[in-house]
Amino acid sequence: MKQHRFPILFGTILAKLFTAFCVWHSPRRRKLTREEIDNYMALIEKLPGRPEGIQAFTSRLRPWAEADDGKPVFMLNLIRFYPQLRTFAGAPEFKGTPEEANAYYEKSITSLWLSHAAYPIFAGPPQAKNLI
Repeated sequence: MKQHRFPILFGTILAKLFTAFCVWHSPRRRKLTREEIDNYMALIEKLPGRPEGIQAFTSRLRPWAEADDGKPVFMLNLIRFYPQLRTFAGAPEFKGTPEEANAYYEKSITSLWLSHAAYPIFAGPPQAKNLI
C-alpha cells in the first residue's frame, strides 16, 4: 500500500507547483484604471532626466495606457549603446561602460520583474550592424 502513495504525493506536488506557476504567470487580467495611470505618470515625471525627454515619453505613454485592454504586454528592447556613458542631472553616479551600466540595471530590477511575472526570454549582444 505504501508504494502507491509516492506517485499520488508526487503528482499532487507537481499539480500544486503547476497551479502556483499559472497563478504567478497569468495574474487576474483587468484594464488599468484612470487612478493607476495618473499614479504612474506622476512617478515617471519625478524621475531624473531631461524634462523635454520625459514629457515626450509621457505624451506617448498616456494614450497607450488608456487604450489598455488588460491583456499581457510583450516588450522588445533593442539597445544601441553610446561609446561612452552619458550622464544627466539627478542620475546616480556610476563608473563603467554603457554595457556595464545596463548589466547593473538588469541585475537590480530582476526581483521587480519576477514579482510581476516578467522575465527576459532572449538576451545577448548584437552580432552585426543594422541591415538597413
